Amino acid sequence: MSELTGNRIGTTAGKTHIVIAACRAGYSICITSLDDMVCNLKAVEETGRLTRKLGTCLRPGVHVVDEADRLLHHCEAISINGPSYRLKNRLKAIEHETEVA
Repeated sequence: MSELTGNRIGTTAGKTHIVIAACRAGYSICITSLDDMVCNLKAVEETGRLTRKLGTCLRPGVHVVDEADRLLHHCEAISINGPSYRLKNRLKAIEHETEVA
């Protein structure tokens, strides 16, 4: 994704350009606000369907989360590329759930 984003994007206009570039490059996209994302995940967790929802959330190739820059204002963001060791087993469980459903 670095070929599309370059450095951090700090404005809505910048995010819009990233979304357009991602669409043209064939990526699927999820656009949400941080507040909506957290509220939706909390609600789904209470119903016991968090694993299924995480599978849905992880499908898009590009995630645009508005308002995240407010959280990052006083910290340093580190972008880590590559497979996640922590999520390895979780992703296998999600795939298994999807196959069973």
